[in-house]
Amino acid sequence: MPTGWPSGRTSSSCRPASNEERVNRRLSTVWRGARRPRTWRVVIGWSELLGAALGLTVLALGVMAAGARNLGSRPLPALAFYALSGVAGWRLLRGQRGGVELSLAVQAAQVAWLWLPGLVFRMAAGLALIPLYTNRGGLDAIVGGTAAFELAVAPADDRVGLGLNLFALAAVVALTALVRSERAAASAGPRPASDEPVTPAL
Repeated sequence: MPTGWPSGRTSSSCRPASNEERVNRRLSTVWRGARRPRTWRVVIGWSELLGAALGLTVLALGVMAAGARNLGSRPLPALAFYALSGVAGWRLLRGQRGGVELSLAVQAAQVAWLWLPGLVFRMAAGLALIPLYTNRGGLDAIVGGTAAFELAVAPADDRVGLGLNLFALAAVVALTALVRSERAAASAGPRPASDEPVTPAL
């Protein structure tokens, strides 16, 4: 057979990609995007704004239903938490000073949910992925946008349980890396200007 003729075998670079290869490429693209600091800024920032809007809406409806006089100052801690979430999300999206640190504090407060005989601690504002277990409800999970605030010492019920917000935990890891990179960039100082002449683009 002449050497110039095709052998009947198709090169791997010319054959169409299989469904598995296309899926792997898409997953690889998503993973590379998820590792970018800007992606985390956008996701966390909008999540905190969503959580603030949900929390403030639910809080306002609760106050109107129960009456401000009957509640007294009890809604103030929840109001402060949701307001802080909104400010943190806004500053993070705008790239303003303190946005990363505020978001780190907001997300760190949401990582653990605790129901103990002498303490109840659970906070959420925004996206959440929370597997949890309590002696009353058993194993459960919360997925999606949510807003919750409960901080009580010596609660009336005897509920015991634990929850872990995996989204908040991932956000804490990403924001901690952002804080370190910003501090490293600040300590390095501005890059020295090059002595080489710059050729203007034609």
